[in-house]
Amino acid sequence: IEEEKPEEKNEKESEGEEKELADNTELQITLANLAMQQLQGCVSIDSGQLKGNYQDFGPQFIKTRAKYDKDGKVIENSIQIVDINISNKINKMIQSRVIFALNTCNLDLPIEHYELWKSITMVFDVDKMLNK
Repeated sequence: IEEEKPEEKNEKESEGEEKELADNTELQITLANLAMQQLQGCVSIDSGQLKGNYQDFGPQFIKTRAKYDKDGKVIENSIQIVDINISNKINKMIQSRVIFALNTCNLDLPIEHYELWKSITMVFDVDKMLNK
């Protein structure tokens, strides 16, 4: 009886896998940046509502995670607020604007890379949203 030995990967296969992983990571970053550009354009904040409420205490952000279908539409009830650092006075307003944008702004990303963008985590910079 001959014992089967597990296949050993040769160096070329291993290098190829590493390169493919690096390419996928780079592509995933590019797709996330593209998604962020599209979504930033959908977040609408009325600066009049902020008068006297905006407090500058360093970088303010809201980090979200959402799942998307192949048409670029957010999957119902998949939006999560992962992390948030926003002054209390504008917290709820910013959250509602970001969630509204995620729900209404369809992403236009390449379907052939759907596996890389079906779930996206994004950080919205409040200062950028307010053009500060």
